[in-house]
Amino acid sequence: MNALSWPFEQPRLDVTLEREVARSLRRRAALSLLLLEVRGPVDTADRDEPMEQRMLAYVTGAIALSLRDEDIACRYESDRFAVILPDIGVRQARLVAGKICANLEALAGDDGGPGCGRLSVSVGLASLPPARPAESDDALFAAADRACAVAREIGGICVVEGALPAGP
Repeated sequence: MNALSWPFEQPRLDVTLEREVARSLRRRAALSLLLLEVRGPVDTADRDEPMEQRMLAYVTGAIALSLRDEDIACRYESDRFAVILPDIGVRQARLVAGKICANLEALAGDDGGPGCGRLSVSVGLASLPPARPAESDDALFAAADRACAVAREIGGICVVEGALPAGP
């Protein structure tokens, strides 16, 4: 499996997130979602394939080093990744996000790795508390996506927690 398709793409994310939200609600267990957007000094359209592969190898390596066996990661857009964390609440999810960021810095180094340049990562985090029956996979994704947008605006390596709409 290469870094450009690791480990799976958008269609599987949709199905997997829906399944994990349903499982979380049935079990009355927490569930968290991290959305990561990685940026380098070179615009996505201007990267050649070897540079793209090197950058993605650093990112996927940093994510893989940070997860448990039951966690689920995927690439869902060019520079965006999702991590589904079953049975993990917001506090633990923030720790996982911090670990991913630290691993990315350690793997890529100050210059982002050979030929990549300095990398930055914006992380949006949203958590579904146990037994929130009104919530859906769409609400969880939207909250994490809004948080990722805020993190992108802040810049650098940043983790922002998104809020789900108030329950009934």
